Amino acid sequence: MDTGQHKLPHFHAFYGDYEAVFGLDGELIAREFPRKQSAFVKANPLGPRVLTATPTDDYKLILKFTNGELRIFDAQPLLGFAVFQPLANKSFFQAVKVAYGSILWPQDIDYCPDVLYAESVPCETGQVVAV
Repeated sequence: MDTGQHKLPHFHAFYGDYEAVFGLDGELIAREFPRKQSAFVKANPLGPRVLTATPTDDYKLILKFTNGELRIFDAQPLLGFAVFQPLANKSFFQAVKVAYGSILWPQDIDYCPDVLYAESVPCETGQVVAV
């Protein structure tokens, strides 16, 4: 179904030979998609998003996601990439903020929330005192 709203923020979903356009709320905007897969997309339009980010002194971030999980992301490997070089300054790294469901540092340095989730590990019990 094409409602003429394709200019809304959206994402494309693929399943077999099907391709459809969904709004960020999971509503079908354009094309057709199998009913079962449409229901799944509607229930899970985006992966978990970051609610809080607490930096540590060893270039890790303690992240709380919208699904309630606490996870630890090790940012140290990023320091080898030129775009992330400013993070080597510990006070710069500590300036991380949560924005748009992800993380953001000054100079518009950000990181994909889906990759943050995929590359982070669950916190062990007692590993985090407070977030």
